[in-house]
Amino acid sequence: MLFRTKERKRMILFRCLHRMKTMNNAERQVLTIKTVIKMAKDKKNKTAEERVSSTAQVQNEDLTVEEEIRKGNLIDEDIAALGDLKDEEEEKERKIREYRRCKNMAKYINLKKKALFNKNRREEHAMKASLDASKELLEKLTSSKITPNEYEEEWKKICKDERDAIAKSNQKYDKQLRELKDCFPGYYSYEWDSRW
Repeated sequence: MLFRTKERKRMILFRCLHRMKTMNNAERQVLTIKTVIKMAKDKKNKTAEERVSSTAQVQNEDLTVEEEIRKGNLIDEDIAALGDLKDEEEEKERKIREYRRCKNMAKYINLKKKALFNKNRREEHAMKASLDASKELLEKLTSSKITPNEYEEEWKKICKDERDAIAKSNQKYDKQLRELKDCFPGYYSYEWDSRW
């Protein structure tokens, strides 16, 4: 509607300009004055009904735009059902991830404790062997079978054997830990280490 009025005004203006080209100056002034008077009368004669209808038209256009926007934001029942289904799937996936994480953490901790237990057992065995050897060495010294210098040499050998056995146990434990951490590559085993 707005386009039509603009187009109409342009046509009227074009006709007036064409008519003005063919007129002399006096006729042009009279025509210009008549046009201005006519426009003023038309403005005064515009009824209240026309003003209300134009206002209503603008409001209707606003409502249709608002309705279009609103329709674009409305959620269909199908989409809501799909959204609910997607939420349920995501919840299941989250629970599965949590279960797998807990299961793998339990496996990791149990295997690490077993490896640590075996390491401690090996160290305990090495210390017991050292203690037994030290006891025998002391008996030999007190029964005068060896000299104090021989005792020190034997003692150093016993301590070296104990340190070697403990170092070998530590190396084996470290290797087991590396292997263990490689079994759980996607998980944060350092976080699990801090929990126990």
